[in-house]
Amino acid sequence: DAEVVLAAAKKDTSVLPLASHELWNDDAFVEAAIALDAKKAVQLALDSRLDELSVQQCLQAVRQNGLVLELLPLPLRSPEILQAAMEQDVCALQFAPEAMKDDRLLLEKLLRLDGRALRYASRKLRGERSLVLLA
Repeated sequence: DAEVVLAAAKKDTSVLPLASHELWNDDAFVEAAIALDAKKAVQLALDSRLDELSVQQCLQAVRQNGLVLELLPLPLRSPEILQAAMEQDVCALQFAPEAMKDDRLLLEKLLRLDGRALRYASRKLRGERSLVLLA
């Protein structure tokens, strides 16, 4: 029963893996689980679902934990989802396509949020003095 699992998960998210495959195929349950623990919920949903997560569920997850991006299949990594993930955690850049790692304007924006973004930029941009100083 979704209500019982979610009530227990509010106290301890380690119970989420005990949810049935049927629950993981219920969009409302997945969205509630993502709100509790995005990374764990996305992994369990991807393992159990018969279909892909929706764009909205992916956005909800990366807005809570940008590093969830690592778990998302490439077709779900739309520019909107990538952007939301990096805004939540600049370290999500490490899971972005190479073209984004080589985007100077994007990197400047991320460096203003957190200097750690430089670590995940392309080799070319990591070597630029102005970007290193910005970090």
